[in-house]
Amino acid sequence: MKTKKIKLAALVLVFVCIFFPNQATAWGSETHKYICEKAVEEIWGRDIVDECLLTENLQLQRSICDIIKEVKGEEKYRRCIEKTSQGEFIQPFLIPDVIFNDTELHYDYSRCPIPERDRTRGWFCNESGKNLAIEQSELWFKKAKGTYDNCTRVYEFCIASNYFSDSYMPLYQTMHVEEEDKNNMELRVDKAILSGDPLWGIDVMCDFQYKGIRSRQRFEIKIYDIEEIIGDLVEEGRKIAEVKPYIPKKETCDDGIKNQDETDIDCGGSCNPCADGMNCLSNSDCISNYCYDDTCRTPSCFDGIKNQGEEGIDCGDPCKPCPLPSEYKPMDFIPTIFLILVICVVTFVLIKKMRHISMPRKFEPKEEVSEMGKELMEEREKSSDGDLKGIKKQLDGIEAKLKEL
Repeated sequence: MKTKKIKLAALVLVFVCIFFPNQATAWGSETHKYICEKAVEEIWGRDIVDECLLTENLQLQRSICDIIKEVKGEEKYRRCIEKTSQGEFIQPFLIPDVIFNDTELHYDYSRCPIPERDRTRGWFCNESGKNLAIEQSELWFKKAKGTYDNCTRVYEFCIASNYFSDSYMPLYQTMHVEEEDKNNMELRVDKAILSGDPLWGIDVMCDFQYKGIRSRQRFEIKIYDIEEIIGDLVEEGRKIAEVKPYIPKKETCDDGIKNQDETDIDCGGSCNPCADGMNCLSNSDCISNYCYDDTCRTPSCFDGIKNQGEEGIDCGDPCKPCPLPSEYKPMDFIPTIFLILVICVVTFVLIKKMRHISMPRKFEPKEEVSEMGKELMEEREKSSDGDLKGIKKQLDGIEAKLKEL
């Protein structure tokens, strides 16, 4: 039953390759599946293949979407989330084809399959020497090395295998080849792998055309070419397998690290209380049950702080009794002395002012003084009396204040 399911899945992959060629990259879907599974089995064993590659795990795929966001950006992440939320499971070796759709990054221009004697070599081989496919594969190999979960690591490895194996595809080492020839080669290699023939081989005639220049090249692909890809891929994978998966250590109250809700290393929060001098946030974080200024302290009667039930600062139970209000200290009299000085100064100024005011003398107008002169004299007497009464009132007020003191 399991064998029938696998064969059915293989036929579906070929169907996708035939009817949706734009989603395919260099090798066909079945070829990528074969390369990835064989390499993983050689490195990690058949059990990992069954657990990680032959089991549809949408939860794992969802976690891969988060990694895709980090490596490939927001757009590819949203596409991955959309397909996952729709329940569409994508094998990791097909993620570059289905989600990334970055065909331009699957080329290897560091080598050319056209013979050097062929005059069209310069037209159809890129002389930049760039190997974009290997650059992408190394990026995913590096991610796999730093991953602690085995299945996530295998997924990242198989994403890398897609780019890695494409760099060996002759038609992805050249330019200006007919798309029909690419699709034909992918399909024929897929069929050969599905046939199960241990000695299969195919040859494909491909047409190149650029600015009126045409060239025809025959390429031969054998099972040994695919096995060579798998061998080189296994060599890269063993470097990853040598790195033991990182298993995060459980946080405890004796791991020598300030973590969890601890206020200091291995103390405070949900751990044991901290000793004096260690960091704290509340009294419960301290052995002394006293946290002041974010530091554990032992309260005393000499710390300049009102604590431990004291009635005042460092006085009252359990410290020495606080002084009674009647027991004044010399400094307590400073405000009173200052007020007396102010009153004395004001009094001095007022008395000095009084001396400058001349007392009006009684004036008996002569008979010859006019009635208008009499009126002026009377107004002057009233004004002088008013000034004296005002000064007397101010002195009475000062005297009352002195009596209060």
